[in-house]
Amino acid sequence: MNSALSMNSAIDSSIHGQMDLGGSLSPALLACISVVIILYYYIFARVGSTTVKIAKQAPSVGSITLEIILWGLFIFIVGINAMQYYYNINIKTDLKSLLSGAQKIKI
Repeated sequence: MNSALSMNSAIDSSIHGQMDLGGSLSPALLACISVVIILYYYIFARVGSTTVKIAKQAPSVGSITLEIILWGLFIFIVGINAMQYYYNINIKTDLKSLLSGAQKIKI
């Protein structure tokens, strides 16, 4: 019993030693990271700034229909997942018998 406790405390102390960032985060390192982030933003903000404005076209009927179908499918999937999560409903279907005449649904 005692050996298990000492083993757990040794593992906990080694994990804590690896995850401790208090002493390794120096102000010079923080300044270097900040400079790199600022340079990255500055370079990529200047690269694509010369774009030509294109007049916006009205969306087609096909794209509107596809968008409605996709949003409906997304809402349906979120609703089914919420029902399964809150009401603890597990519906399992076999893919083998999905298209056959005898469908099996296990509730």
